[in-house]
Amino acid sequence: MPVDSQHSQYKKRITQWVRCRDVIEGSDAVKERKTVYLPALSGQEPTEYDAYMMRALFYGASQRTVQGLLGATFRKDYNVEYPFEEQLDNITSDGLNLEQFSRVIVREALTTGRLGILVDADSTALLRPYAAIYSAENIVNWNTTKREGQFILSLVVLKETYSEQKEGDAFVLEEKTQYRVLSLERGTRYKQEVYRKHQQGTHADQWAVDPRFTVYPTRSGVPLDFIPFQFVNSTDLTVAAQKPPLMDLVETNLSHYRSSADLEHGAHFTALPTPWLAGFNPDSTFKIGSGVAWVTEELQAKAGMLEYTGQGLEALEKRLDKKEQMMAILGARILEEPKRSVEATDTHRLRRSGETGALSAIVGTCSNAIENVLTWIAQWSGATDAQLEDIEFDLNNDFYDIEMEPQMLEKLMGALQTGSISQDTFLWNLKVGEVLPPGRTIDEEKDLINSESGGLETPTEATDNVTPIRRSLNVVYDEKTGRPSRIEEA
Repeated sequence: MPVDSQHSQYKKRITQWVRCRDVIEGSDAVKERKTVYLPALSGQEPTEYDAYMMRALFYGASQRTVQGLLGATFRKDYNVEYPFEEQLDNITSDGLNLEQFSRVIVREALTTGRLGILVDADSTALLRPYAAIYSAENIVNWNTTKREGQFILSLVVLKETYSEQKEGDAFVLEEKTQYRVLSLERGTRYKQEVYRKHQQGTHADQWAVDPRFTVYPTRSGVPLDFIPFQFVNSTDLTVAAQKPPLMDLVETNLSHYRSSADLEHGAHFTALPTPWLAGFNPDSTFKIGSGVAWVTEELQAKAGMLEYTGQGLEALEKRLDKKEQMMAILGARILEEPKRSVEATDTHRLRRSGETGALSAIVGTCSNAIENVLTWIAQWSGATDAQLEDIEFDLNNDFYDIEMEPQMLEKLMGALQTGSISQDTFLWNLKVGEVLPPGRTIDEEKDLINSESGGLETPTEATDNVTPIRRSLNVVYDEKTGRPSRIEEA
């Protein structure tokens, strides 16, 4: 079995992971896939399809939802107890601090519902331990074995890339693939191997172990008897791959994209009337313009314009509206129509706990995973048993103030997804509703979101007199407390 063999669960989930990542990435990633997400109409030529796809609007609801849920998760500081505080400023090999590291993990858990974290040490004399994050798409195979009545990891195969200088050209780097294999030799000794393809010879283009990278990691000179690799899913830390938590939202987002393509396609032809002729010489060329007349000696000849009335487009418009409402509900975790009647505080809180259950589970799972990783790093750094026992890590699990009504949160999410409000305004409302951490400014929150999302552009700076909800929505404030109480149509 070659090293690039894929686990059966990987094969089952890989298309879902890629779909979620593309949709959350946004319009460019989705349209780059062309017919994968937008099938061509019957008989369409390639140029016609490109125009059909270009006219379609991709609605960035999923991306905005992930950013909103991330903001809700990190609106309050996490709790951490760790014996080597200086390590928290540089928790990964590429220099992420603990907060940045945590954000990437939560984002991955929201995007695909699957990731892995490897704890490793560099090859210097200091043997500085660090954490490395692997996306779901790069964890291609795994296995477990039973030891002392418990199942433990016995194999993990990780897909990686590396760069080499192109032969004969000092200014070009070629990106190549390798596989890092983590295994337990004879079930007791942790070993790392790297597989690369032979570049020449009789075994060219075949995978083989590169002996330069084979290591037996040790801690205080003692070989490890386990693989320090932490699987993270949306609800647990097992090796089993699960359905992505935002899969339903992503599917609705793609359905909205296809409906938008049909609507824009129809609207395009509605706006372009087509001339028709009867009784004219079919071999003649007819031009259209104010200085041109169509003349024939045929007395029964007729001419006119075919114009599609567009009445059928109304149904598509209604479907788009319905799907936008569905995405707002899915994004805000509101699974039922909000009640308009007054509820007792305990009943209200209980209903909300169910609505935020998915995000709460993801955050709890990520907290447990990060705590395990910190424990392994501390062990590698020489922490005592007492220090290890005191290690704690908990992400914020209070996603919004109890006074912010569910329907307000749903409408805020919907307005953010449609672009009716900017990210500034969305964050401003969260701040007014005591959703952002005390002392954190809107600009600081934007910088954190922008940093985590890979440099996506953020809207312009918020000001003290910014209108809470622009265009078609308005915020209504409680006269006594000054807090936002509900959102109404303008």
